[in-house]
Amino acid sequence: IIDKETLSIAFLGGSTGYTGTPPIPEMLSEYLNMNGVKNIIYNFSVNSSNHNQHIHRLVKYIDYSYDIVIFYGGNNESIQYLQYDTRPSYPYNYFMKNDLPIFKIFLLKYSSIFGIIENQTGLISGIHNFRKEINIDFDNWSDKIVNNYTKTINKAELLFGKNLKTNRCDNLIFIPILQPVNPQTIKEEKLWNKMKESIKNKSNFIDYSNIHKDINFFDNVHVDQLSRVKIAKLMKDDIIKIIKKKCNKNV
Repeated sequence: IIDKETLSIAFLGGSTGYTGTPPIPEMLSEYLNMNGVKNIIYNFSVNSSNHNQHIHRLVKYIDYSYDIVIFYGGNNESIQYLQYDTRPSYPYNYFMKNDLPIFKIFLLKYSSIFGIIENQTGLISGIHNFRKEINIDFDNWSDKIVNNYTKTINKAELLFGKNLKTNRCDNLIFIPILQPVNPQTIKEEKLWNKMKESIKNKSNFIDYSNIHKDINFFDNVHVDQLSRVKIAKLMKDDIIKIIKKKCNKNV
């Protein structure tokens, strides 16, 4: 139970929203409080999850009051499909849990040797066959990935925009944020450029894709703690501007 002076915020992302000491959503909440914005943030982020899964997660907690819903991502909705399951909107390990025979799952789960072979080749699971299909028609496949991303954002906004009760603001504020990413291969870079282009003229998005040179990456998406601080502070500034404009109440 929270009072009516408190902003209720749902934060949904993958590992970049879940990890950190503290993680980005926790720092965001602290920085908002320091700037006089009393708030509580529910961090619904889960490692390797995508926005399609985030819709289902928020539906599970749809009875809560939210003034702001933040979808923070982009990598798991694009580049992750190059690395794992290649089918748009599927969880990254769906094929491992649902499409493989039991004996293959057993080998991959309990044999380090077969696990190494799988990581290097994708032969045991057969995922290499999906990746071959990508190579044949990468442009068409990447278009489907990007279209799935924008459609999922639109579905989330349509679903939650008028169906969630708020705590402080008159109407829900839905904020999709395209995160900073550091592509490692030519295919990753091509796909990520399409992702950036897809939101270029969408006013409802916050675009952090261009700050990648100002932060330190461990891989294509994970950053160090100082970089998380930078992102959280930047997010705080942007969100304060948005709530002052859209909350319809003094914040």
